[in-house]
Amino acid sequence: MNHPQSALRHLWAAVQLLQSNQFNQLGRSVESFLALRNTIMKLDFLAQSIVPYSQSSLIHISNQGNLHCGWAGMNTKESTGRSVFADRDALVQLISEYNFIDKVIWGPWYSTTSRPSLNILMQFQSELQQWSIDSTATFGNCSERILSDPFAGLEGQPASSFPIPPEPLHFNSTEAAINVALFNNYMACTMSMLACSTGLSRYESDVFRPVYQNLRIAAGLYPDNATLVTSAVPREAFDVSLSLLLYLGFRRCYSTSWQNWTICKLRQCGRQGLLDGHAFANALENLGNLQLRANIRSAATKSAPEPHGLLGSLQSRIIPLLLPRGEDGRLSAFYLQPEGGHFAGQHDIALQVIAKAIWEQDDVGCMINVKFDFYDCPGKSDTNHFARHDLQSASSTPPYIIDPVDEHFPCRHSVELGWHSFFT
Repeated sequence: MNHPQSALRHLWAAVQLLQSNQFNQLGRSVESFLALRNTIMKLDFLAQSIVPYSQSSLIHISNQGNLHCGWAGMNTKESTGRSVFADRDALVQLISEYNFIDKVIWGPWYSTTSRPSLNILMQFQSELQQWSIDSTATFGNCSERILSDPFAGLEGQPASSFPIPPEPLHFNSTEAAINVALFNNYMACTMSMLACSTGLSRYESDVFRPVYQNLRIAAGLYPDNATLVTSAVPREAFDVSLSLLLYLGFRRCYSTSWQNWTICKLRQCGRQGLLDGHAFANALENLGNLQLRANIRSAATKSAPEPHGLLGSLQSRIIPLLLPRGEDGRLSAFYLQPEGGHFAGQHDIALQVIAKAIWEQDDVGCMINVKFDFYDCPGKSDTNHFARHDLQSASSTPPYIIDPVDEHFPCRHSVELGWHSFFT
């Protein structure tokens, strides 16, 4: 999909139409209406995942502020006899509801005091685990016995012992594989934020298991000898795809070998509906260049070695923020890093924008006309001008600090009430 912004505008129109007709349609065909509502709910979740800092427009537009309110007997969280597709609906609903109140999707892109609280993270993780227990249809599709323990086979092993390339993890259906990968992603997300909130190293160590399991799922869905034509994964599916989850997991990889393998799989994924594996891969290759630049500068200042080698602690790593492709076809990403290199448990840690990359892609997804602006060294930036939807600072002097109060991202406060505000 070359122009996701146009597609999301159409989705916003569908959300509004759904809301205006919900009660009229309810009396005619509950089953058809529920199917339509669940489809739009999944697209609404996808939009939240690609529009920075955004929350659900579907929940926002509801007068009652709840996805399933007004639809008696339509709660997708009911687990009895649930199918793989119903498992997905329940998981998407769970994440969307937590994101609407507590920003669980974009939490890592906020300063530490603006992220979900410790209690919320623990509660969300508990509900994710309950979802995995209830989702027997999903986990029963796996070739290995992961039903009772989603991370079976990885416990007690150091991440350094996990092989790359990973052994493929196979499922009987692609939908079940994506369900597990989505669950893994948010388990890793909560673990990483818990590590930052508590300063406990065990949470950071636990992050690597769900991340690695997603690499195994990728190896199963995208064998090294598979082609785009023979791949079992739909190329035009308007839903969450593995490419998004690999992209999000990149910054939580244990080593550079994990990251390099991730980029290769993203290129193999290619474009899938609103998601572009090539764009994700290019944004992450740029991040790799920034990591190398940071390592060189760190060596020059004789900084102490990081506990996980070149990648460093999870809480000190560079975070990519890829914006939706512009109407001009260009792509852009910002790269964020904790202010001053502080670690968990010290004080509120803001994020600074250290660089911006703009590029175009050719027909096979390779980067062309790449341009970097650096903001972590005063005087090194080529320009201080940003587009309307770019991150901005009230100050003209780098570095640009992302603060919960200041509107460095002009649409940030509005998209927190729904992703549709990014385009309106």
